[in-house]
Amino acid sequence: MRRSRLEIIRGILETARRGATKTRIVYKSNLNFKLADECLARLLKAGYITVHQGNDGRAQFSTTEKGMSFLIELTRLAKAVDEIMNLEEENKPVELVPKLGKSY
Repeated sequence: MRRSRLEIIRGILETARRGATKTRIVYKSNLNFKLADECLARLLKAGYITVHQGNDGRAQFSTTEKGMSFLIELTRLAKAVDEIMNLEEENKPVELVPKLGKSY
């Protein structure tokens, strides 16, 4: 199954929480460099991450406060969706319309 854009963004923001190079983000988030470049550019423009030069001279990406707030909300929503989707796995039948007794 393909990952959604939100799952990709969540992976990048999570990886960049403590600062990460583009290579680390690519490997930890399971992306290719082309997609990573596109996502990083959009996240930078939106203010969800920043970039600065690390001690080794390489670019380091870090999640901003705005990005952390978004990451927290994404995580909360992902847990809620997982809870909803796992109802069936817990042997709780999921009915589209509840069965009602005859009422005539």
